[in-house]
Amino acid sequence: RRNWRRYRNRIKRLSWIICEVGEFNDMIKKWIFHEKDFDEEHAKKEIGDVMWYIAMMCHAFRWDLDEIMKMNIDKLKARYPEGF
Repeated sequence: RRNWRRYRNRIKRLSWIICEVGEFNDMIKKWIFHEKDFDEEHAKKEIGDVMWYIAMMCHAFRWDLDEIMKMNIDKLKARYPEGF
């Protein structure tokens, strides 16, 4: 049986990431499908929020964000050798 209290902060960070991604998604949806103006500065701030919470999630798991990014690039290079 897991002690969920131990994972509480990690779960909270995940929910914050989901919320911020949702806010960014809403901006894109309104721009594409509802022909609303695209506020680039606001979009940058929302992406910044997403990145902040991802960094905090990595910290909570004691993962190195740079290492994860390199792993992702290596994965994409293997999957798409012609470029991605």
